Amino acid sequence: EELAAMAPLHNKQMWMYFVAPKSKDIHRAIELQKHSNYTTVLADVQHLGPALPAVKKGGYSLILSTQLPEDLKEEKKEKEGQEKTKEEKKQPTTTKTEEELALEKRKMESHQDYMAQAAICEKNNISFAFGSANAKTGDILKNIRRMVKAGLSEKTALSALTTVPASMMKLSSLYGTIEKGKVASLVFFDKPLFDEKANVKQVWVEGIPFVND
Repeated sequence: EELAAMAPLHNKQMWMYFVAPKSKDIHRAIELQKHSNYTTVLADVQHLGPALPAVKKGGYSLILSTQLPEDLKEEKKEKEGQEKTKEEKKQPTTTKTEEELALEKRKMESHQDYMAQAAICEKNNISFAFGSANAKTGDILKNIRRMVKAGLSEKTALSALTTVPASMMKLSSLYGTIEKGKVASLVFFDKPLFDEKANVKQVWVEGIPFVND
């Protein structure tokens, strides 16, 4: 059964999806692809890092993770908690060391890398879809909107949710665009999709509508 499951890969009927969250995993997947010659998609990619040139050179498609680190501002608020008391305000502010400042700078740069990853893929003409593995359901759309704020175009972000995944799964004849003869699985919002105040009004699953009253 295991060997039979690999037959579609040998016959080029299916692509191989290799879970590769970090750059070292991506390099391993690329090395394996060289020996197998399967059409490989790098899945659940959380951070390309130094693997970007190899991905671009090999023309690999990606499934970018929608799991992102918490916003640094929110993190700061959580640590500060409530407003300082009068006694705390009287205490002198401690000056941060060079080491602490350098650590904060590296943390900020790493955070920016995560936020801008989708925009970097777009800039380098790397085809990608968004994946939901390991991401909290309630954070997926919010995190995609954060990527848009970090430079990803809305057009490419929408394609990564629709036409690109349909193409990857070889289902473009049924899904990905709104056309006669395709499956009517649709989501309706009351505002543009990437507006933070947009609410889901209707969800259609294979032609059956579910209305949010």
